Amino acid sequence: KHCYEAECTIQATECENVRDDTCGTIKSNNKQNKSSEEERALKDLQLPAGYELIIDAKNVKYFDHSLNEEMINLFKTHGFTSILSYHCNMHSTGAGMSCLGLMPRSHFSIHSFPEESVLFIDFFSEGEMNLYSLYEDIKGILFDTNQEENFKSNQGDNFDVNVPDVKILWTQCMRGFREEFSDDYDSSMNPLDGEITQDIYGPKDDSTIKKRVVSLKTKYQNVEIVEILPKFHSISHISYVKSLSNDESYESLNKELYRTDKQVFLDGDLQSSLYGEVPYHEAMVHPAMMTHPNPKRVAIIGGGEGATLREVLKHNTVEEVVMVDIDEEFINLCRAHIPEWSDCSDLIGSSGGSCFDDERARVYFQDAFKYFIDRFGDESERNGKPEKEELFDVIIMDACDPMNEFVENLFKNSVFIHSFYNAMTEDGVFVTQIGRSPKGDEGGIDLTGVFKSAAKDVGFESMHIYDEGHTLFYIPWSYLVALKNASMRNRLYRSPAEIEKELQQRILKTHSGKSALANFDGSTMFDYQIPSRVYESVYCRLPLGETLEECDRHYSGFGPNSNLGSFDLSNPYSPIFERHYGELQAAKWKNHSILV
Repeated sequence: KHCYEAECTIQATECENVRDDTCGTIKSNNKQNKSSEEERALKDLQLPAGYELIIDAKNVKYFDHSLNEEMINLFKTHGFTSILSYHCNMHSTGAGMSCLGLMPRSHFSIHSFPEESVLFIDFFSEGEMNLYSLYEDIKGILFDTNQEENFKSNQGDNFDVNVPDVKILWTQCMRGFREEFSDDYDSSMNPLDGEITQDIYGPKDDSTIKKRVVSLKTKYQNVEIVEILPKFHSISHISYVKSLSNDESYESLNKELYRTDKQVFLDGDLQSSLYGEVPYHEAMVHPAMMTHPNPKRVAIIGGGEGATLREVLKHNTVEEVVMVDIDEEFINLCRAHIPEWSDCSDLIGSSGGSCFDDERARVYFQDAFKYFIDRFGDESERNGKPEKEELFDVIIMDACDPMNEFVENLFKNSVFIHSFYNAMTEDGVFVTQIGRSPKGDEGGIDLTGVFKSAAKDVGFESMHIYDEGHTLFYIPWSYLVALKNASMRNRLYRSPAEIEKELQQRILKTHSGKSALANFDGSTMFDYQIPSRVYESVYCRLPLGETLEECDRHYSGFGPNSNLGSFDLSNPYSPIFERHYGELQAAKWKNHSILV
């Protein structure tokens, strides 16, 4: 998730005496102006690069020269008015033709095969331009032409319902070279130079299973929501079509297994998906909520889709949830186009169909970091602002891009971390997502020094890292839980049976009778208790000359009587300790069950 406002705050808090509303006023303006200037500069760069739209259509029964003329007029309406030349040649067989149009640094071609009812269209444009709207208009022409000509040929009396719909395969791909020819090119300022082109627009797919639901540039970011047939489930187009019918086939009787996926992209990068959002948000919310014995007041930083709010509201202990997100336009888009993310209608006890309308929810559209600093920062940081508000039992940060540099700045910046720490009750729990889990052959995020520094400067007594592999971000995703009081570790490391019992007592029931939790249970919590070995490897892969005594040891054979006294328990973050402490607890549970 993107944190433009946080970047400004990080910079501002490095300067002395900057604690008034100045930064809050200039944050979005500076970022917006900077973004607009850089985007204009991006378009002005004369690079050997561009975008190509390729459309393959079949079942195009009716086309002639008039179709070519429509295409030319369409290109002109999209701003390509300087057509230098346009020429068509008939195929040698006498059926079909090939046409080529040239424009400054651009071209288009149309190849028709009437006997096969096939049409190929290829359009290239230099520069940074999304050609999706052009594709939509071309698709509209092809579909409308088929219907109109079919109607005319049958005099409107005997409309042939057997004329098949046009089938379109299409792709929009990046062409050329960018970084190699300009130091001024910044891929982060180009939404098309991201995952949405690589994974959605790039592959050639059927138009019925690859659609753009909405595209909008808000004040803070480019938002695109797309609908696509999920490739990771290996659902064929034929099976998907069968699921839409009522032919008593397996697919038609199990439609939920063949539904399309909705995916949310911010500035070109995947943020959430219909198939992956539940595992992602359950993994973020419930371990922290279950670690606290009685979470009544919860804060959510970001979480614009509403899914984090949805998961928090499932706990019957919750009396108030304060959600702070700066981008109101994005939240409104999510409510309109992906209401599944914020659907609380099935929860018995929720007062709203949408989670945003639940009477326990308070949503503020403002800079979340400024919100906390103004209310919970130290006296000098609050600069005469009102007294501190009621404290939070759990704080969930679902707002920032998990970039290494940002995570490091966040936990090194005492102003931020102090405000979060001050906002929490004595048994408070803080959780944040920190991005993709590191691979075994890379350094990953240097969490060791960062987390130790945060704990020493602020006071967090214990930190725990875990990951979830079903978020559909192409790689397992990491989360960090920070405990204000180390005694809460006992709740974090409870047995699966203890956690399951409390879940049954705490989680709201549903009108449908189904469990409100799709994936999370006591056994899932147990899996989170023991960090992956890769975190231990990253932890011990320190800069040259630094060593950790615990990294030089080899631990094995942990059982119910094992002694962890050799670990430095004053170290709030040690995946080595976390791994073996978790193994020790598991051994105790196993031994207890054997004795029983």
